[in-house]
Amino acid sequence: MGLPGLLVALLALTIKEPARRSDKALLADTTQKSPGFPEQFKRHRSAYLLHFAGFAALSIPFNVTLLWARPFLSRVLGLTPLRAPTQ
Repeated sequence: MGLPGLLVALLALTIKEPARRSDKALLADTTQKSPGFPEQFKRHRSAYLLHFAGFAALSIPFNVTLLWARPFLSRVLGLTPLRAPTQ
């Protein structure tokens, strides 16, 4: 972004942060801790599993493309195997 980006970044530093609102009941109860990862995973197991399954399924087309790109380009465009990845 260059110089305009730096100027905008410096301008952003001059913006005053708004006052934070707080709930007094939450501030008073400091004994309650946020759940750790095992508890969070147990509570939202389906969301985590679908998330990981989705990214695993997404990696399949990428790997297939990498595996078949060179032979496809060699057959269709008549490129040599060494020249196919650079086209």
